[in-house]
Amino acid sequence: MTIEDTFISVYTDNNQILRYDYDFNIVSSHQLNTIQANNFKSNALISIENSYFLSGTTEKPMFNGSNFLSNKDFLIRKTNTNQEVLAYTFSGIGTSNIYQLGGVVVRDTAYAFTVYERLGPSNYSPGGTIAPSQKHFLTYDKNLNLLEDLSVPDDEILYTNYETKKLEGIYNNGDQYKYKVNTDTTKVSLYKNNNLIWERNINIAYPEVINNCEISKKGDFLISSAVDGYVTGRLRRLSLNNSLDVKDFSDVLDQIIPMANNWLFLIDNTGSIKILSDRLNIINTSSIPYGSSSNGLFLKEKNNHLILHPYGTDKIYVYNQFGEKQENLYHSININPNSSIIEYDDNYLISINQIGAGIYLHPEYSWQRAIIKKYNLDISNTIPDLSSFDDDGDGVPNSVDECRNTDNGNIVDANGCSVDQIINIAPTDIKVIVNDSTCPEKSNGAVNISFEKDYTYKVTLIGDDENKTFESINHSSGLEISDLPSGTYKICITVAESDFFKQCYNIKIKAPEALRATKISSNNNEAVYKVSGSKFYIVTVNNEEFEYSFNTIDKQEIKINLINGANSIEIKTSKVCQGTLNKSIINGEITLYPVPVNEYLNIAGISENKAKVIVSSLAGTEVLSTNIEVKDGIALLSMNKISAGSYIVTVITSTKIINTKILKK
Repeated sequence: MTIEDTFISVYTDNNQILRYDYDFNIVSSHQLNTIQANNFKSNALISIENSYFLSGTTEKPMFNGSNFLSNKDFLIRKTNTNQEVLAYTFSGIGTSNIYQLGGVVVRDTAYAFTVYERLGPSNYSPGGTIAPSQKHFLTYDKNLNLLEDLSVPDDEILYTNYETKKLEGIYNNGDQYKYKVNTDTTKVSLYKNNNLIWERNINIAYPEVINNCEISKKGDFLISSAVDGYVTGRLRRLSLNNSLDVKDFSDVLDQIIPMANNWLFLIDNTGSIKILSDRLNIINTSSIPYGSSSNGLFLKEKNNHLILHPYGTDKIYVYNQFGEKQENLYHSININPNSSIIEYDDNYLISINQIGAGIYLHPEYSWQRAIIKKYNLDISNTIPDLSSFDDDGDGVPNSVDECRNTDNGNIVDANGCSVDQIINIAPTDIKVIVNDSTCPEKSNGAVNISFEKDYTYKVTLIGDDENKTFESINHSSGLEISDLPSGTYKICITVAESDFFKQCYNIKIKAPEALRATKISSNNNEAVYKVSGSKFYIVTVNNEEFEYSFNTIDKQEIKINLINGANSIEIKTSKVCQGTLNKSIINGEITLYPVPVNEYLNIAGISENKAKVIVSSLAGTEVLSTNIEVKDGIALLSMNKISAGSYIVTVITSTKIINTKILKK
């Protein structure tokens, strides 16, 4: 319907235009030609200079084989006062519905893009039809003039994906080196000009999985892995000469960006930035202020700076080699990082992204377009090469100066740091604990070294027959040096962060002496032994076990309670090789055994070292008189020269005289 100064005009279902006056009397009618399309819906009727213009939309299938009326055409019809004089239809046929972006590759003289095009909208409702598609390979010159539009099958590979290409290899003195990783066996191989140079297994097994790989500027192969179910991270670095360094992190490393100075710019899964030197020492840490995830950061290294374009922003940020955010490089970049693919071409940023609707659930849809954009970031002027400058005047250029503000006149190491700048290790921050050998003939002594401060340590141990060096020691793991024989050693500790720090210790690993145990007294139901050779003793008295502990292995006294009669005593240490002492002590009255006696008579219970023994016949005639020594309370009397018969044995000590009748066989 349209309202004029004196008339009202309407379009009817009978395909007519009727004109009414303001009293709703029909003034004229116009019959239009039959519309050869489905579902015409008018949306405007305009009267201009005695002509009518009617606009609306029609529907029809978009592609052969589809019964889905999905294509909306725009129809305009013109009539004069009597009849239709002109009709115009606009169709979306021929436009591109880009439903997926493939990638961007920057070549020396051109840019390459891949896109996937639907040839019509798809009906995703039950029973609907999916529109056919085709793949395009597009080539543009550096001024974004189209050079070629090649339609190819979906499964055809026209170029190597850029992310894979970065791992293809490096060039050194005209030779090409290439790393190959077998993700099933975690074996890494290095090829030089396609010839195998070396291979090694890096021992990554579940629950540890490879997360990311990169190649540094000097050709090191960098492997980031997630450990313990993506809780912690680990970085392995393999060099061209097959050396391996390993460093653990409390979080998983999502991105590894090698810098021109051979430092590493790391971003973990918490949004934390870590800067590692060429020695894998952490130089600085910072954080990404615009989000906790590093996935979706588009990164480029230039002159030891990192250019970051985070998801959900329209800005590009610059971070220096210490991971510190500088001024924003470029504002209001008109791309959506969530639906864009971005690459860098020296000073330029190249992007391809989409506009328009995505999945169509009903006939009304909007076409998607792929848009290619190129931004001049002026990187060369914005981020000049200052690597040869020496801001603090310490003789070490900025690019490798790990300590930027060295005081004038301080002596620095090759990394630009004085000992005061980087080393803060007190004598108590390093603990050396010596574990002696278990036995004299065994080489099983050990030294345990623990560290309080977070540095990378190197330990050297020198002895009479030992010369060992341990490198790249993490402070959290410490070091144990085992299988050491007894002897004197010198241990020296340095740190990778400085050429100045050195702390040495002189230690001695001792071998235990043989067990020594001597009875020094035995009376009043108690025996006293003097022992040495151990700090720990196990004493068994009449099958009952007792333990004694001391602070040194020097001579100590052990007191043992005795029972009346015979006492069996065993003394030993925790080390079998030191030997065992077995003793027997008779406590209380003097006793003689065995009775009857054949060759030797045992006289037990004597508390002195000597005793006099007299053997007499029953008539009182003296047969034998002798002084005998007493050992462990027992004297041994030979009866070999005495004839068989009954005798009286008299034992005389300084305190006792006893008479006992015996029978000699």
